[in-house]
Amino acid sequence: MRNFAVSGYLIGVDGNRLIIKVIDDDIQRIAAIKTLHKKSPQLGNFITINIKSAQIKINNLEWKELKDLIGVLLHITCTTRIYDFRKKINNLQQPAAGAYVPDSITMNLVSFQAKVVKNIC
Repeated sequence: MRNFAVSGYLIGVDGNRLIIKVIDDDIQRIAAIKTLHKKSPQLGNFITINIKSAQIKINNLEWKELKDLIGVLLHITCTTRIYDFRKKINNLQQPAAGAYVPDSITMNLVSFQAKVVKNIC
């Protein structure tokens, strides 16, 4: 599931990331998305979403920065971004004679990127 929408309460802002407490109706779906993409079973109670390139459409509220919106019920349309890259590792131990020790590993990074952030009035 590449594109999805989530509704929840804003509980924190960390730079370009929003920390959302997911509403009860979406918890099972968000848990399934996390399990599908991050390959680890996690409850869907909270989700961190990157909003660097998102459109923010907040109506009927006075706010200057995102921290002013803590506690507001938001509806966020998101996409999943998956990055594969190779990370060089340092060999800390000497391998046994004839054993193969790789010098890098493949890493998978999954992030949830917001497209549109709206408040629910």
